[in-house]
Amino acid sequence: MGFFGDPARRRAALAGAAFLGAGAAWLLVSDRWVADLGLDPEGLLRFRRIEAGVLVVVAAGAVAWMVGRLLREEARRQAEVERREARYRTLFERAPVALWEEDASELLDRVEELRAAGGYLSSRLREEPDLLADLASRVRVLDVNRRALELYGARRKGELLGSLEQVLTPSGLAAFGEAVRALARGETGFEMEAENRTLEGRPLRVLLRFWVSAEGPDRGRALVSVTDLTELHRAREDLERLAALAEESPGPVLSFDREGRLLWANAAARRL
Repeated sequence: MGFFGDPARRRAALAGAAFLGAGAAWLLVSDRWVADLGLDPEGLLRFRRIEAGVLVVVAAGAVAWMVGRLLREEARRQAEVERREARYRTLFERAPVALWEEDASELLDRVEELRAAGGYLSSRLREEPDLLADLASRVRVLDVNRRALELYGARRKGELLGSLEQVLTPSGLAAFGEAVRALARGETGFEMEAENRTLEGRPLRVLLRFWVSAEGPDRGRALVSVTDLTELHRAREDLERLAALAEESPGPVLSFDREGRLLWANAAARRL
């Protein structure tokens, strides 16, 4: 937006233009009006001095008014930006899911270079693990919220800021490759399941949701939400183990719903 696209600046400029117009009109009519007064040379000189002083004072006042208005408007705008930033930070910190704020601008630049060089990026990501590791190293962690500290076992933010290397497992790095492929296709929002690890090395199964700004002044700024699925996967694995044991049981095993309808029977029951 240009200078005159801002409403406050436009109003100040119009007020200044009005003052200049009034001053010009006075200069055009003042000679005739002064001539009608019939002043002698000395009186005319005093009048012109007074006239010049008044014009200077009025001009200075008009300039001070315009500058003051612009400064007040800028202060109001800055206060609004700070208020929104504080609100965002409060929501960020208190969110019930782990949030990561990242700078992926170097990653976007490198992906564009690889695309411009030609070839199949997807194949290269599968065949060149060093390339994938290099791309992951180009993402910088800028901030994390409280839930992220809890999930990854960090005592302070500095333990998670910087590189993703400390939370990525080999499986997680492969999942990161899927995110790179999505960026190469021009996608800016996507989600996937992946494996991470805590700072103590404990594996985590998580659902990652990404949003990346691909253009504008915030190009490369990314927000990642992390939902812990570890317990859900463990419960699913336990159920699968129980189902396998029940299936192999030599005796009949049946499962019914609340209304008494048969839901499942193992091999021994099906042979009856």
